[in-house]
Amino acid sequence: MGKKILIVDDDELILRILADQLKAEGYTIVTANNGANAVDCAISEKPDIIIMDVMLPDMLGSDAVKRMQNSTGAPDDLNIIFLSGIVLQKSEDKQMIHVGGKHYPAIPKPIDLDKLLKMLS
Repeated sequence: MGKKILIVDDDELILRILADQLKAEGYTIVTANNGANAVDCAISEKPDIIIMDVMLPDMLGSDAVKRMQNSTGAPDDLNIIFLSGIVLQKSEDKQMIHVGGKHYPAIPKPIDLDKLLKMLS
C-alpha cells in the first residue's frame, strides 16, 4: 500500500482531480476542505504527507499547520507541501514557507503533477 496523503483545499474540483490522480499513482488519499477539518484529519488519519493549500476559508494553511504542530496526537514530524495560487511565482524553481521554526516546500497552482510526484517520492 502506498503512502497516505491528506489533501487540503477549499476548491472541490482541485480536491477531486488531485485525489484521483494520486490514487492512480498508488497513494491512499484523505481530503479536507478547511483548516479545522485538516487538523482533525491529521490527528485521526496520521497521514504520511499533507498537501496544504495556503489560503483556506477558515484560516491560513500555515495556521492549520501550527495547530497540528501543537496538537497531541498529530504526527510528530509533519511532512507538508504547500500549494498556492497567489503567493508563489512560477518562475522561481524552489519555494519554501516558514511555519513554527520549520521550512516546508511549496508549489504554485496550477499544479504541475510531475513536479508534485517528484516531491512525493
